[in-house]
Amino acid sequence: DSANSVYDNLRKGDKENDKLQDISTEEGAKRREESMLAGFEAADEKLANQIVAKKIENAVVQF
Repeated sequence: DSANSVYDNLRKGDKENDKLQDISTEEGAKRREESMLAGFEAADEKLANQIVAKKIENAVVQF
């Protein structure tokens, strides 16, 4: 009986561990996606700033 109780507890622990591992994997994927999107947004903003700077530079040269 004692051994069966230990095995039951181990199985319950394994199930809980699997559930937590799935949650961890999902959270990691969300964080990677958010990080990637933030990188794209930063690159877009940098490009937009470069375009504005070039337009200002061209306007000053023409003036």
